[in-house]
Amino acid sequence: MAGYLTWIHFIGPTLGEAPELFVSVSGSIRNHAFPFMYYVLRYVTRALILLGHSLVVFYIMTLCVRNFHFPNWQIIPALVVLTLFTTFLSTVVGIISARYRDLRFMLPYVGQMLFFVTPIFWSPHAMNGKRAILVHANPFYHLLELLRQPLLGQPAPLNSWLNALIALAAVFVLWLVTFSAFRRKIPFWV
Repeated sequence: MAGYLTWIHFIGPTLGEAPELFVSVSGSIRNHAFPFMYYVLRYVTRALILLGHSLVVFYIMTLCVRNFHFPNWQIIPALVVLTLFTTFLSTVVGIISARYRDLRFMLPYVGQMLFFVTPIFWSPHAMNGKRAILVHANPFYHLLELLRQPLLGQPAPLNSWLNALIALAAVFVLWLVTFSAFRRKIPFWV
């Protein structure tokens, strides 16, 4: 349940809802001079609020099954990393989807494939040999582990922190290039 919460509030909506990020507010973009990051931060804030509500249910369920653990302190930096990753990736996906409208139909299916490749409902230790590369090369697995392990009262592995920070740096560079190059064209694309 901890992995599923992380997926449905951070990683999954990035590919499922972010393609509509700028297109859904096209009237507001054309008529108001709000910064484009306003719409992105509104989207990410909504995800954080929904995560807060889901965490209440998560901890009630852990009490019911008598498996309650206090969250590890790493939950706070994990939320920061996941929020930044979602912010940057959602902006890039929103900009590209505003330009190429067909991506909004394709990206939810890509997200669904990533959902099944990422160990959310299955154990990553079940993969061995060459198949283990699917797990350890998947940046979404490491981002998932950042929040899943602290929710279960354990620290996230150092390997997951390193891979998640590398993924965050890569998405930040991608955001920097994409946003600086195309932000003035967004009103014309939506």
